[in-house]
Amino acid sequence: MFLLGAIFLFIVNSFAQTTFRVRGGLNLADVSMKISGIGIDVTTMKPGFHIGAIMDHSLTDIFAFETGSMLETKGAKIKDSAIGGVSGEAVTNIFYLDVPVNLKASYDFGGIGVYGLFGPYVGVH
Repeated sequence: MFLLGAIFLFIVNSFAQTTFRVRGGLNLADVSMKISGIGIDVTTMKPGFHIGAIMDHSLTDIFAFETGSMLETKGAKIKDSAIGGVSGEAVTNIFYLDVPVNLKASYDFGGIGVYGLFGPYVGVH
């Protein structure tokens, strides 16, 4: 909590260097499972989405601190698998609220912007 408070105060003190964005996109998630120690490799990718608000705070021309709040869907499909003599189909839909805390490095290559993110996130489902 102290770290988050310090980060918040740092950002508020230099609001002129902060930009806010809406981010959205496609998630392609998969889940691996084990039942009674037996690995099941019959899951298939389940498309999902992510959408949320992002705050970018510039530290230098290249580096920025990025955080926000993202609603994400993740999951997997299990089809036509025989587990213990029973076959069927199951779909998992998991909703997460993720809060990323990232260091962002970005560079403009002649009109094409490239960036990379590094850092943890906290997710609640």
